[in-house]
Amino acid sequence: MQDAMYVFSILTYQVPEHARLETHPTYEANGLIYLWHHSEEEDPEWWPEAMPELNQGEEEGDGWVYQGRNEYEVACHIQDIPENGADVAHLPAVHKAPILVR
Repeated sequence: MQDAMYVFSILTYQVPEHARLETHPTYEANGLIYLWHHSEEEDPEWWPEAMPELNQGEEEGDGWVYQGRNEYEVACHIQDIPENGADVAHLPAVHKAPILVR
């Protein structure tokens, strides 16, 4: 019975309310697709600038290429990562092995 209802809705071109998708403005540049979402459904005020130098030489292999992905599991609070990443002065004092090469 449900199949018949579904076929009927397609034949009458009435899309069920639960089958509708929300759409967002998109912009393609720099080898990426940017999607804009605003909590109050406002239009975008700006888009990132296209940078042609990022796409130069793709045919010859001279352009920027994907180098892979790294994934790490760390035992700390997520806030510690950016705080310590910006504080390079603590590295020689806290860590025994040299991390930065001078």
